[in-house]
Amino acid sequence: METHGLLTKFPVNRPLSDWEVANRLRQDRPTRAKPWQQVSLIRMNSTFLECVDKFFEARGIITAVGLIGIGFSLILLTAFTSVGLANWLVMPPEEKRVFLWAGLFVYVLLVPLFFFCLRYVLLKESFCFTHYPMRFNRKNRMVYVFRKDGTVMTEPWDRLFFALGDCGEGIYDIRMHRLDAAGDGLATLETRELMHRLSSNMVKVLETHALSHYTDKNDPNLTAQWEFIRQYMENGPAPFMDDITLVLDVAERRESLIDGFRRMHSSSIARMGALGYLVLPVDIAYALGRWIANLTSKIPRWPEEVERECRIAPDDPYIRDRNNLATQAEFWDAQERCKIS
Repeated sequence: METHGLLTKFPVNRPLSDWEVANRLRQDRPTRAKPWQQVSLIRMNSTFLECVDKFFEARGIITAVGLIGIGFSLILLTAFTSVGLANWLVMPPEEKRVFLWAGLFVYVLLVPLFFFCLRYVLLKESFCFTHYPMRFNRKNRMVYVFRKDGTVMTEPWDRLFFALGDCGEGIYDIRMHRLDAAGDGLATLETRELMHRLSSNMVKVLETHALSHYTDKNDPNLTAQWEFIRQYMENGPAPFMDDITLVLDVAERRESLIDGFRRMHSSSIARMGALGYLVLPVDIAYALGRWIANLTSKIPRWPEEVERECRIAPDDPYIRDRNNLATQAEFWDAQERCKIS
């Protein structure tokens, strides 16, 4: 699981880094990757493409680990208190003083600190939103991103600055940066012109979001989702109609417990082959955490103005959503055949 941007925020109110300039992705230039939606697509049509966020794939892991931590902590606290009280009458005075000081330290300092940290972590997945969709409208060339606070970022496609993001430990993602007014026209500049422009103007990154797929830099599929979105925005949905055979069934509804488990377990099988069955108990625990996180969270709803701008023609022949694709059983069979990093 990669949590950069979730547990720690993406840095903003800063200039573009040399790394981002050297590893930028241009809207008007193809990459070497074959376009692939990376099992991130919620729906697609002639007007817009909508996909999930970076943290949807591993959603539930933080909640599962947090709840397990709470359970073990309560067991240890109960055992500590029970043993102390059961032996209180036979304890010598010196041991009673030690027990009281230990109890004071545990209950006054450690327990509040532990639950404060745990609450901070749990709220990143639970009691928030089930996912944070991104919508790419090719007709008005606008991008809409559902923020974690429930508001929506609206930015022209051609003003966004896309680049590889370094997550550490050899993992990379694809990030979109919203720039201030000084960033107008940067996306289409050649590298030399871009460097000159940046040296003479203090362009600031105001906001950053990441696409759903992240993997090793040498993975040929690192930029596959980006290339899928880029080609959709430039050429429309027609070239992908035979390739889109599945979508995520999370538009305006919560993912079911069984679907969450299938997603977690099929990812393990895709990564580990037959050895993935050995982590079945772990996948069950993560799926329960995923279900609880979704159950306690709200379903994201796009504002009316976004829906108006993304209106779909009733006779659109390129609609791909849960009503126009495979059954759920076929969905998971297809996903298990995919290599998900």
